[in-house]
Amino acid sequence: MKRIFTILSLVLFTFNIYAQVPHLLSYQAIVRDADNNLITNLAVGMQISILYGNDETGTVVYSEVFTPTTNDNGMVSVEIGGEAGFTSIDWSDGPYFIKTEIDPGGNTNYTITGVSQLLTVPYALHAKTAETITTPIDGSETIIISGTDVIVNGIGTADSPYEIGVTPGAEIGEMRYWDGSNWVAVAPGESGTRLTFCNGVPTWGPCPGLATLNITYVSEVTQASAKIGVHIISDGGNEIAERGVVYDIYPNPTTDDSKVSFGNGLGFFEAEISGLTGGLMYYVRAYAITDEGIAYSDPEAFVAVELEFGSVIDSQGNEYKTVVIGNQEWFAENLRTAQYNNSDPIPNITGNSEWSALESGAYAVYNHDNIYMSAYGVMYNWYAVVDSRGICPAGWDVATDAQWTTLFDYVANSAEFAGATVGKALKSCRQINSPLGIECAVTDHPRWNSHTNVFGTDNYGFGGLPGGNRSADGAFYSLGSDAFWWSSTESDETTAWRRVMHLSQDVLNRSAVNKKQGFYVRCVRPAP
Repeated sequence: MKRIFTILSLVLFTFNIYAQVPHLLSYQAIVRDADNNLITNLAVGMQISILYGNDETGTVVYSEVFTPTTNDNGMVSVEIGGEAGFTSIDWSDGPYFIKTEIDPGGNTNYTITGVSQLLTVPYALHAKTAETITTPIDGSETIIISGTDVIVNGIGTADSPYEIGVTPGAEIGEMRYWDGSNWVAVAPGESGTRLTFCNGVPTWGPCPGLATLNITYVSEVTQASAKIGVHIISDGGNEIAERGVVYDIYPNPTTDDSKVSFGNGLGFFEAEISGLTGGLMYYVRAYAITDEGIAYSDPEAFVAVELEFGSVIDSQGNEYKTVVIGNQEWFAENLRTAQYNNSDPIPNITGNSEWSALESGAYAVYNHDNIYMSAYGVMYNWYAVVDSRGICPAGWDVATDAQWTTLFDYVANSAEFAGATVGKALKSCRQINSPLGIECAVTDHPRWNSHTNVFGTDNYGFGGLPGGNRSADGAFYSLGSDAFWWSSTESDETTAWRRVMHLSQDVLNRSAVNKKQGFYVRCVRPAP
């Protein structure tokens, strides 16, 4: 079953006051499947619950079922609070959390999609439980909430319904904001002017002294890169010292995230961002720095192009994904055949001393546990790699040292990856606590162990995974932390060339090692 992801896009509390007080919580969510694709124009089953006390094991104080239909953008909208029990919630006694469960089939086979804390509560709902109420001579009631006067007029009957309001402003369109001590008025702005948050103060128009800018286009999007057009409209009366674009998989990136600088001054420029992962949604903003601070444009969102994979079947019937990288086509996963191309079996050697004594082809599964064979493939000694009977499917070869070098050079010199470290670009993104989230942040094998600042982005679909190795003495090492592959190229009588990735490094290293070791194999051929 695909897991459904929702992104909370807007929560508004709305209310109308009559003889009794109905309260509705307007809730919108964007629904995606496990591949991060929008689920559009589809009736889905949804259950919304309000939890008290804890985001995972909190007490359910209210629950309601809906069957909304997603729109063209994958969004659903519901109003929570139509069932009995909602108005009895004591919002002043939090914390409260909102839990969303969705069944894309429109039924009640829900997938838990997330729990978010309600950091604020409805004004009217909290007012309902306010402790201080005064009644002026005119019969209206004043409810005191956190030092703010809320005027309640009327006596709560059909003929005289409650009407709630705050102290009126001096002009139509006037707003107020809290400066930490007092409510401060913001005069109305000009028609069509945008409201900006400037150093804690809502301001009509751009922040004084900051640049004004926008993104004019996002174009030439690939699985690893995109071009961003930017227009710096105004410098705010200060010289622009730096300008460029910032981007991330999370909304509203800043200069602390991925950044491409592009000179200074006013006018148009085009920046290319790179190092993207195919299929993920990215958010990009233009920025300009003056002495007064950093100005950002509104964010633009786009999805990096999904990688296209081929497939091939080996002599034993195992199927593999393949991917074109430069002028070569590579297996996108490790070989796992247990027989040569002529159907002769490759011996599976379990004994350590027997493995150490071999000078003929053999294979092994990590810790002799077949669960790792499906996750990482099998390890071969070098004698199996070069056996004339062949282990790669017809038309494919175990990668030579020169073919590995061609791959390395292509990635290292690719404009799409901007010369970043090759290991990062070829590592699978599957990792414990991967910052890429979605399908990348996993705990089940295959995956990399957790690391605070090193993680794979798999920009080319190579999918490098840390299956560990079997040493020349037969012992197993490094599952989850190291990925080893043979080349078919001999270094000397006892050693051959290999490639290796490490958990703590964003590199793809080359070294010559004992032929009796057990490493994984990638098959390769010229690109079609």
